[in-house]
Amino acid sequence: DEIYNNPANVFTGGFIGSPPMNFIKCPIDKNILNINGSTLVLNENQAEKLEGRKEIILGVRPEHFNSGNADFEFRGQVSLSEMLGNSKTAYFTANDTPCCALLSADAEINGTFSLNSNSILFFDLETGIRI
Repeated sequence: DEIYNNPANVFTGGFIGSPPMNFIKCPIDKNILNINGSTLVLNENQAEKLEGRKEIILGVRPEHFNSGNADFEFRGQVSLSEMLGNSKTAYFTANDTPCCALLSADAEINGTFSLNSNSILFFDLETGIRI
């Protein structure tokens, strides 16, 4: 559980789990992240961790998209969706990065994706190590 939920680096996050964790390069301006033109204001703890950085890698597990308690929403360019019986998979682009979301079977796939900012992880752009 710990390795899956809190990987130490990008390699581990991408290796453990199927589909693997999404890694999205995001510019930061002070305490604001940008994904496809939508902005997320970081909480105090997150902003402190990322202070002085201009860009990071955002890590999101596919099942954390549209999972409820969302405080951030953005648009993504959907390229494919698959019905898998009890779930759907949506393939989309965020900040020019291919991503995958695991959604409930009854989810409408309209290009809008939401996240709870407490479910995202931050990784250093140069080293890939979790911040």
